[in-house]
Amino acid sequence: MNAARLRALRPVVRLAVRDALAHKARSLLAILLVAAPLVLIVGFLGTRLSTPPTRQAALASIPDGAQALVTGTAVDPVEAPFRQVPEGAPGPWMDSPDTVPLTAEELASYLPARDRVLQFWDSEDLLALADPDAEAGAATPAAAGDLQGADFGAIGTFTLREADAAGLELLLPPLVAGAAPTGTADVVITTALAGRTGVEVGEAIILIAPPFDGWYSTSGRIAEVMQDSRRTYRVTGLVDDGAARAWALPDWLAPAVQDDPAGVDTHFLVTGPDPITWEVAKQLNGEMAFAVSRHVLTNYPDASELYPVAVSADYLATALVMTVIACAAAAGLLLGLVTPAFVVAAEQQRRTLALASATGAAPRQLARTITLQGIAIGCLGGVLGAGGGLVAAWAAYRIFEPEVQALAGLPGWLPVLVVAGAALAGWLATLAPARRVARMEPVQALKRGNWPADAVGAQQSRAGRRWRLLGGACLLAAAIGCALASLRIQIPVAAPGEAPAVPGTLPGGAAVPLLVVALLLGAVGLFVLAPVALDAAIMVLAKGPLALRVAARDAAAHRGRALPVVGAIGVVVALAGGQTVYLASSTANYNDTSTVLVAPGHLALGPRVPVSDDFDAAVLADAASVLQDAGLPVTGSAPVRAMDFRKEGVSYTLRVEPPADSRCPDFTDPDVAASLGLVDTVTCVPAGQGYNPGITAPWMLGDDVFVMEGQALRATGLDGAQEAAELLEAGGVVVNNATWIDDDGTVRVGLMDYSDAAMTVQHPQSRDAYFLPRMTATITVSPATAAELGLTGADAPIYVGEMVQLSRPLTAAETATARRVVEERSDLVTVGTNSDLPPWGGVADFAVLAVLAAVALFALVVSLLLTRTQMRADMVTMHAVGASPRFLRRLTAAHATVILALGVPAGAVCGWAVAAYLVAWNRHVAIDGPWLRLEGLWGWQLVGLAGFVAVGLGVAWLMGRPPRHLARSRDD
Repeated sequence: MNAARLRALRPVVRLAVRDALAHKARSLLAILLVAAPLVLIVGFLGTRLSTPPTRQAALASIPDGAQALVTGTAVDPVEAPFRQVPEGAPGPWMDSPDTVPLTAEELASYLPARDRVLQFWDSEDLLALADPDAEAGAATPAAAGDLQGADFGAIGTFTLREADAAGLELLLPPLVAGAAPTGTADVVITTALAGRTGVEVGEAIILIAPPFDGWYSTSGRIAEVMQDSRRTYRVTGLVDDGAARAWALPDWLAPAVQDDPAGVDTHFLVTGPDPITWEVAKQLNGEMAFAVSRHVLTNYPDASELYPVAVSADYLATALVMTVIACAAAAGLLLGLVTPAFVVAAEQQRRTLALASATGAAPRQLARTITLQGIAIGCLGGVLGAGGGLVAAWAAYRIFEPEVQALAGLPGWLPVLVVAGAALAGWLATLAPARRVARMEPVQALKRGNWPADAVGAQQSRAGRRWRLLGGACLLAAAIGCALASLRIQIPVAAPGEAPAVPGTLPGGAAVPLLVVALLLGAVGLFVLAPVALDAAIMVLAKGPLALRVAARDAAAHRGRALPVVGAIGVVVALAGGQTVYLASSTANYNDTSTVLVAPGHLALGPRVPVSDDFDAAVLADAASVLQDAGLPVTGSAPVRAMDFRKEGVSYTLRVEPPADSRCPDFTDPDVAASLGLVDTVTCVPAGQGYNPGITAPWMLGDDVFVMEGQALRATGLDGAQEAAELLEAGGVVVNNATWIDDDGTVRVGLMDYSDAAMTVQHPQSRDAYFLPRMTATITVSPATAAELGLTGADAPIYVGEMVQLSRPLTAAETATARRVVEERSDLVTVGTNSDLPPWGGVADFAVLAVLAAVALFALVVSLLLTRTQMRADMVTMHAVGASPRFLRRLTAAHATVILALGVPAGAVCGWAVAAYLVAWNRHVAIDGPWLRLEGLWGWQLVGLAGFVAVGLGVAWLMGRPPRHLARSRDD
């Protein structure tokens, strides 16, 4: 920019600064309007990015003095390499019970010569109890009598870590009492385990490895290898920790794993002067091991050096859809909040700008007077919003989660981007007012009263309204057409291991561009229709009381001020309504694709660490009595049994032979709607999209076939449980899949051999059936029916848990009390409750709705303040000639009525429509379920909208007090 242009810009800047300072209230409001939404956005991002980033968490997992943590998995080597990320494993993995993982000697061959390998061993859940008379160091097989007579409340569950002295020096946290282990009979435990067992430093403690429960974790077969063993230790030290853990020298876990290493993951520390590089880590990946290296995390590899990550096209396309909608909503909200302030600024400057024009100022200079204010206010609002959001996020974590490193993962460019975006928003918000200023007639603008151009614009010709109505309707129709077309296009998905047909193309194919076009056309269509809607509202309100007529005419005369606020409130209402519909539909989808064991207000009990039928039953009976002693309406409990797939030679369970018209070809399943009994016709869908809800129970034993008496089924409290229990007692079968029941109301059920590759149902019998929707057990039978079907002897079901019998359902507070008293009593019991999600979400979702309501009220208040600045002289005149204070309050409330009458219904409809589209999109791509239902809590939404309108009108009434001092009309 040359010197001449700078000199020409100087008077423009002075004029803009003069106007901003002359109207401090308006300028401050404009800054706040920019800052308010940015505080919310930056605060939200700050809280999301304040949790310890994966990289920092990985670094924190490496003990001081170690170069790396290395884990050798037992994954089948045919899947090599193990595709790790620098932070470690990308997710859970499936170990092979026959694979021997990486050994210390093999690991050392890949490391620099000066580095040292220290191996350590981790257990699954073990049992602990104090025994002052036990001999420390004794190791024996666990016996059934080891826990007989023990106080269930004094038995702790914990995990044990073993390492040699050098390894424990790095792995053992600081002690608060005692000393580190020096012999194989020594152990250090946490204060939590000491508090549960009552053991003190110097006393003996018995550690027991319980029977294997049949489930493997990412630690492999360690629980199976250690099962039914016992060792006595002497407690030599305590670590202050709320989790139950223990540390010892390698004399229990280590020998057992060395004798049976197949399928047990190995763990190592690497120490020494030389770092473990990314190249070394990738070499270890070929051995199905992964390394978390300090050097790699502090010298992060380039993206080209990392393993390629498979991305789901439908998930990525859905993320793009959500991003486009979020960006459109944020832009609409910000512009809707900011634009009115600059419209008012242009009107308040009109005489000053007219004088400047008459003395030779160019139209471009007049426009820059407005746009420079917009950019400056946008920058100031951006700085205030970014700073306020960061402070809010930091304060929230300091108050509620002080252990979290607040703002640790916040990128440095985010505040800069926020300020730049705010400046751009300020410039965009001034385009329309600046364009109008540049086109004004100086003589007309110098006249007192409303700006003539605005008055003319308010009275659109009938032909103009017709063309706007037709054009807006066509644009909305085109938007709907594009949205519907995007739902008919199949998402291109590459086969496993196959590259995309056209590398670099947009995920989702043509569907995402159609969606973007639909959103743009819809936004433009609404923008075109907004003046027509305003005129229609004015025509309706013109027949109302005087206050409404005056407010409607003022909105028509200042549509540049009124319509953006209507849009901002509409965006907020759309976000609130859309969130409610989407959340309720998402909850319904989750509930449709999951199962439950008990209804809300009912309980089930299961052993956390199963030991034996008799011991587990005694533990759960003790928990039931604790619930009774707590004053809860517990009358007893009823046992539940299931098939024991852990035992050698036990391979039978019950399965249903579906009717011929419900059978699907290989690699397909019946659809969820038919399985839930919502439709009569079965549709075969790809495997993974059918009804496979899994098991939800407070126990880990057994399979998905439950054996129980009718009283236990009644105790679930599920809808239909009473009728199902009656059929169960009559020898029938209860199933959770409607497609299994034949037209005559029976099912064919029989034994299935796990070892049979064909998995055919042997000797099926026809039994009366009852469909109990969403019951977690696929098949439920009585003990008598189970025996009749062949589940006897070695194949008889085992004890897995208890159903708690109640005289009435528990309240939410009583359910929380039940969980608390059981956890306080014992570590051995898991309390099962209803796991359904409420359709209204949780506290965080209510907080979002509250914030949106506050933003909408803020926009309304600012609109009323701006209106008051323009109507102050008129209100003074009306008050001076006899208008009552009540009428002036009604006039302010009428202004709010005009804004709310346009913004709330339009926003609600738009939000519901967008949410309905998102649900339809998710149904189209089958993300996380079939999305069968469009839910919305419609009654509660209407009540909420009515309440919001009532609060808005109440705020307007309070703001509508008459001016305290008479003043004459003043123009700049």
